[in-house]
Amino acid sequence: MDFHIYELGAFRNGRPEQPHGMAEIPHRHDFYEVMVFLTAGGEHLIDFKNYPIHGGSLHFISPGQVHLTTRNQNCRAFLLVFSANVLRTVLNMPRKPVALPYYQVDCHPILQPAPNEFKEYAELTMKIYHEYHRQNPLREELIRGYLNILLLRAKMHYLEAHPVLKVNKSRYTEIFSAFQTLIEAHYTQEARVGFYAEKLHISPGHLSKVSKSLTGKSASAHLIDRLVLEGKRLLSTVNLTQKEIAGQLGFCDTFYFNRFFKKNTGIAPGAFRTRNRAYENSEQIV
Repeated sequence: MDFHIYELGAFRNGRPEQPHGMAEIPHRHDFYEVMVFLTAGGEHLIDFKNYPIHGGSLHFISPGQVHLTTRNQNCRAFLLVFSANVLRTVLNMPRKPVALPYYQVDCHPILQPAPNEFKEYAELTMKIYHEYHRQNPLREELIRGYLNILLLRAKMHYLEAHPVLKVNKSRYTEIFSAFQTLIEAHYTQEARVGFYAEKLHISPGHLSKVSKSLTGKSASAHLIDRLVLEGKRLLSTVNLTQKEIAGQLGFCDTFYFNRFFKKNTGIAPGAFRTRNRAYENSEQIV
């Protein structure tokens, strides 16, 4: 089973023990993570935004996201790590996009449920942890069952905490969800709203209307934001030249990429890379 769980509460020589060693600079992975923080203390950098670590919170990390946890000694947490295949198996959706809002690019990656609600997450996490370390013939089935409950319960509480996402299952919601899926598949090749509108069998104006009504941003703004985010990720975590990164993102040359990046971030790519230099390591956890 491509799943692991770690307890992140132990310290040695005044430093927190981390699975696979210390992760002291921003990095990214090719798997999903859930961090269940039982107590407060520290900060969590996720895609270049800092979030304080509060007790009774859940942090969700998607494949490809750049992140770094800086925990204080009084911070106790559990880390759940699993592949896309495990996630799809757990959710029983092998051929569909992952429909969990906290794993979407444009969504807030933190859930802070009420204390009585968080108690259930803590109990589910402990059950997963104990089953993970037991030699039980039904171990994998039990872990999948508990993980399924945890993720779906988190989806329910997340939608309650973000009413803009909790729209009735209307045509608008379906259109925007399909638009997000198309962005992930084509954003490095297609920057035209018309391309996505044609795929969705609607007009570009209607697509932007849907996007603005649900998120407050136009369809073109979502496309720009996704390119900017990937540009930041690549500049921070890979040893490619700016010309190679520009090519990966669909720009014909470095000049246009530099101009686009600076216009939308206020900083040149080279300066951003110097300020945020990290490393690429999909094996290291946390």
